Amino acid sequence: MEKRTPLLLANILRFIGIMGFGPLLQFHMKDIGVSLFLISIFSSLQGATTTFMAPVWGAVSDIAPSKKSILATTVAVGGILSSFFYFANSVYSIYLIGVLYTFFICGFEPISMALSANNSLISGSSTSRELSFLSMSNSIGMLISRVLLSALLLFFSYKPLILLMSVILTSAFVPVLMIKEKKDMIKYRRRAENFIEKIFPILKDPKPLRSNGMWTLYIASFLRQAGTAGSMGLAAVFIRDIVGLSESFTVILAAVNPLFQIPSTYFFGKLAERIHPKFIAILGMSLSILNLIFMGVATNYILVILSYATLGISFGAFIMGVTSYISMYSPINRRGEMLGFLSSSRAFGRIVGPLVAGIISIFSFRAVFFVLAIMMSLSVPIMLKFTVSETPEY
Repeated sequence: MEKRTPLLLANILRFIGIMGFGPLLQFHMKDIGVSLFLISIFSSLQGATTTFMAPVWGAVSDIAPSKKSILATTVAVGGILSSFFYFANSVYSIYLIGVLYTFFICGFEPISMALSANNSLISGSSTSRELSFLSMSNSIGMLISRVLLSALLLFFSYKPLILLMSVILTSAFVPVLMIKEKKDMIKYRRRAENFIEKIFPILKDPKPLRSNGMWTLYIASFLRQAGTAGSMGLAAVFIRDIVGLSESFTVILAAVNPLFQIPSTYFFGKLAERIHPKFIAILGMSLSILNLIFMGVATNYILVILSYATLGISFGAFIMGVTSYISMYSPINRRGEMLGFLSSSRAFGRIVGPLVAGIISIFSFRAVFFVLAIMMSLSVPIMLKFTVSETPEY
């Protein structure tokens, strides 16, 4: 456990920061007169940036002598840039800072997942086990962020808390420097002949994307993220203005999600060692649809809790199923790239989902959740038909 501790600690600090920005920036934009549609566009811009950059960061880390140095760069620069949210008093300045900040911070996820998967190769532990620890650290960071933010909002306005989240995010740089990389993995480093192959190896060899139904996981990830990003991007405002709960109570209820994510991730990570991850991912998708239905009919805090609890359980199942599947069927020297495409497909969902949610919210706030649930449901038959459960080719 001690060998993976620096990476997990860095990820917890990163998640405390980035999850704290979510509701704080929603409240900030709403209070400076930004419409719901433009608030949802902010998530779309971040999603567009991640869609392009996540696989690039993953591909660069596959050829870099040290994944740790790339990881340190993403979190340090991204953390510093996030501090400028405090000084942004127009929607366009928030947009610009959000794009620059996301440009760097989105690299952390694919690189850290590749590091975890590679650690399993050397240590002899299962890939799903290593990835479950990483996903659990995401959930712990999210839980701490929600509880901390809810308590602080009782005494402070949201504006100074933006700076606090930035400091916490930037501090993740310290444990990253303590990560000990496996030197044995150097033999698996990808070789690239030119600049295009370095950052877009998929253009020369798209086989890993086509084989074993891998592409279906990316489509499913896109549809799920579109649903959750579209709904959660407006959830804080929905719960405060439509359900009628206070800002502090709204934030603390959101902590139910990571509270359930932690045991869910561990449970489904263990289950992925016995059951093919394809079926775990499908279960996670089905529960994700139920999450949106609960939120759509919410009229009190009990239904909000049910929605967030289902979201937490579904995330553990889906993310462990998908990441285990991708790691299982990816060439070792292209894991960072393939996991980057997972971040990219989810980020693309963060573009489309908020756009759809923003448009629908003009006509009906509650209808947002039901339309997005229908979108997400399209992924279930796709995964059932095209993913495989045979022995990996690689």
